[in-house]
Amino acid sequence: MSSVIFRGLPIAGHPKICKMVDSDPPVTTGGVPGRANMGNPETFGQRREHQSNLELWTRALTLFLILSPAYWLDYGTSFTQSSLQWRFPLAFQAVFAIFLVLQVIGLPETPRWLMKNDRYDEAREVVAAINDASPNDEEVIQSLADIDKAVQEDVQGQGLSWREFFLPMESCRTGDGCC
Repeated sequence: MSSVIFRGLPIAGHPKICKMVDSDPPVTTGGVPGRANMGNPETFGQRREHQSNLELWTRALTLFLILSPAYWLDYGTSFTQSSLQWRFPLAFQAVFAIFLVLQVIGLPETPRWLMKNDRYDEAREVVAAINDASPNDEEVIQSLADIDKAVQEDVQGQGLSWREFFLPMESCRTGDGCC
């Protein structure tokens, strides 16, 4: 898989190079990431537990149902010389973003946020729903204890405000973290 990516990187860089290998730039640049994206779910699926396969299928379908049409739309509009060339693919992507926002509206808050704001009963219900267990299950109680421990460590470790984070003394650390 990595050999496909490394062979495709020089080709994807410049349209003149793409013409040398008798191909169009969108085909080359769309094909190389497409192969890499479709190979990842299969590769990771062999290394994961059986319970997490739903997540992998979701990722694979997302890559197949969203990225593939996006690449083909980009390729299909590359032949026009109007503003349609960039407006239509952008609008097409916005449709999926709108669907995603509408789906997120109905989701509950995260257990970590709920516990940080002293809403323990709601956090217990959310963790129980995630684990598909009863609220008094041992796994739910252990998850809540782990989350509570992480929240307590987070609260105790708060030493800098956002303003202090970007002061000259801390900017070295900020720059190191970004690199």
